[in-house]
Amino acid sequence: REHCLEFFELYKRTSVACEQTEQFIRIDDERETSVAMDSIEEVTLQERWRYTVAPLLSRTLGLLPSASTNSSKVCIGDSSGVLHCLGCKRGKISPVFTAPKKAAISRVSIVKDKIFVASKTEVSGFSKKGRNFYNISTFMTEPISSMFVHGNELHLTGEHMYCHYVDNKEQPFYVSKDRLFDLCPITIPGLPVSHAATAGPVALLACGDRALRVVVGKVTMCEVPLEVLPTSLCPLDDHEGGVVFGTACGRIGSVTISAAEQSRLWLTENPQKLGAVTAIAHTNALLKTPSIVVGHECGTVTVWILGASIPHLQTLVRVGSAVTSVAIGVFSQNTTPDVIVGTYSGAVVGFAAVTHEEVETNTQFYADRLVTIATEVASLKAKLKSAQADAQSDGAQRALASTAKLPELDIRASLTLDSTNAAYLLTLELAVSIEMITFLADVDVSLIVASGTTAAVACNSATSGGLLACYTCEPGTTRLQFIVRSAEGQYGTLEVSIVPQLRPRTCCRRQFPICALSLHERVSDTLDESLPLSTVVLEGQFGAGDIHTWLGRCFSDLSPTVSSPRTTLVYVSTLVGTSVEVVYEDGHALLRSDCLTTLAILRDTISKEATLNSVHMNMSSNPNLDSVPHCLRFMIPKFEYHLRIAQQFHVLDPLKELVAHENNIEFLTFEQQRLLEQSVVIEQKHAAQPHHLRCLHDTVVRLYSDMCAFQRRNPKGGSGRLGVLLQSQFTVEDLIEAFAQ
Repeated sequence: REHCLEFFELYKRTSVACEQTEQFIRIDDERETSVAMDSIEEVTLQERWRYTVAPLLSRTLGLLPSASTNSSKVCIGDSSGVLHCLGCKRGKISPVFTAPKKAAISRVSIVKDKIFVASKTEVSGFSKKGRNFYNISTFMTEPISSMFVHGNELHLTGEHMYCHYVDNKEQPFYVSKDRLFDLCPITIPGLPVSHAATAGPVALLACGDRALRVVVGKVTMCEVPLEVLPTSLCPLDDHEGGVVFGTACGRIGSVTISAAEQSRLWLTENPQKLGAVTAIAHTNALLKTPSIVVGHECGTVTVWILGASIPHLQTLVRVGSAVTSVAIGVFSQNTTPDVIVGTYSGAVVGFAAVTHEEVETNTQFYADRLVTIATEVASLKAKLKSAQADAQSDGAQRALASTAKLPELDIRASLTLDSTNAAYLLTLELAVSIEMITFLADVDVSLIVASGTTAAVACNSATSGGLLACYTCEPGTTRLQFIVRSAEGQYGTLEVSIVPQLRPRTCCRRQFPICALSLHERVSDTLDESLPLSTVVLEGQFGAGDIHTWLGRCFSDLSPTVSSPRTTLVYVSTLVGTSVEVVYEDGHALLRSDCLTTLAILRDTISKEATLNSVHMNMSSNPNLDSVPHCLRFMIPKFEYHLRIAQQFHVLDPLKELVAHENNIEFLTFEQQRLLEQSVVIEQKHAAQPHHLRCLHDTVVRLYSDMCAFQRRNPKGGSGRLGVLLQSQFTVEDLIEAFAQ
């Protein structure tokens, strides 16, 4: 006993010493990081100049270096098919040359003093003076979305295809089973020359199955699985094999790839709830230290300082439109670099990194800027007045001689899953002002106007079987965001009609599929075998392509075609947290999940689609009833969280009324004062809470019904008792007991 006591005391002293040592090490690391950050002066981005062109697609802006001066030229390819080259003389932005193309420019790549642009399936090269010296019509069956040029090599990607050309000769191409989001060059140390076409950089692809792949020809040399969906890539110039990637959830990360191994260095969080990353640029000159500038789909530009650990967010600025391109270089000033941002609306904005003291003291710059803006406004008013006079003079003759021409409008629309809030974020943007927008859905969905969006509800008729809503917008509104919430178990279509403020009046329409398991997110991990898994086996006269098409009714991010004879998919529910795995091939499919409701939805949806296509199918089920309490334990913390939000919200009004009549609030407890400080956040959370609680209630009731269906018994009596229990205070044990009855 004495030896045990001595050992226990020694163990406690050792544990305390280890904790203190770890704390000291952590403090030292934080001190070193803080010292490194303190040595870098706080800066902000200040707008210096602005130029307007037609709407811009992703990564269609670059800098053309000048051999005679330090200043570069800005090259822009817009959606009207025009390549613009801008120069700066004495602080004034002016075009150097313009080169028209037949179709919208989808990518711009600059190599030394040459400009390469991609348009549909063609690539053209221009000199620094605008002379067209190179043209190639590729054999790609998809429009070119990404491109880079190195020497005599041309690397291209479409939606699913990667092509490589050497001296205008096509090399073996690679077809991805999922969508390709971006392409960048990477030099991998240790990669044998025999594995590559040349000793130059090889292609790194950002794939839709949450992975980065190094591809040489049609061979995948290495693969880096990620927990998030990569949407943008940027190689690190001073780090061989290093790459920074942006994600669809607004986070950025870094990986290092070599021939021997691949390592993930860091992955930031996204507390600001920024949109998907659309462009990244790396530089050492902006802040005199390695840093990156990141453009987001929500119209925000962020500057990050790279260090030994996770990067530090230095500053951010909003430009009002989705960012499509970012470039860094000396342009408007001969000494300091500019951050040049291209947006979907066609605005090209130049920013300078200045300190807060410079912002406060540089009053002359703002005065000159106001004079310039006033001159531009006066010029635009004169042009408008002249155009109105011409239209009134011969407007009647024109109306009789010609018919009205409908304007061509391009809509930037995206429907992305927000896994944190278990909802979809619908983003709509036009290059012109939006007058009205309508929504029509044949499934049960709800709409909430996102923060920062100004739109008034004209009518909103939401029923259990669909949705019909109309919103009117303020003049000048070009960008709208809505939170779309849907209940799982039904699939259909959400149709959006946008009416711009144009004459003649036109309407643009977009359709978005609502899947049966719309709140499930794809992951690259394998299914945990320790979970209480239930299985459903499907066998019949169907091919892998058939089952893949039917699964497209269940999951929203599947590729249109199946690329392998045997496919495995793993998804996680963003609402509950359960997992599901689907393994399918010709004539056979295996469904496994730790949630009976997920299996029931998959089974019913596939069965319905097979019946519509007259395909005979045999089904066998093996339910694991241990998964029921497993799912309930996932849901209880979510119930408690939303009930706590409801209680805090109901306390806010009495507290606000009390504070309004009192000058001193020191008599309030610390918790009550904290509630008042967080009142805005609580009100925002409570606005979305009723749908969350209803979804959780419906999920619990449906889980009971599906459990009874797998057991072949009637759930009618138990569902009523379960609904009464959910309206009161309950625990996990209460729910498990109600399910057992």
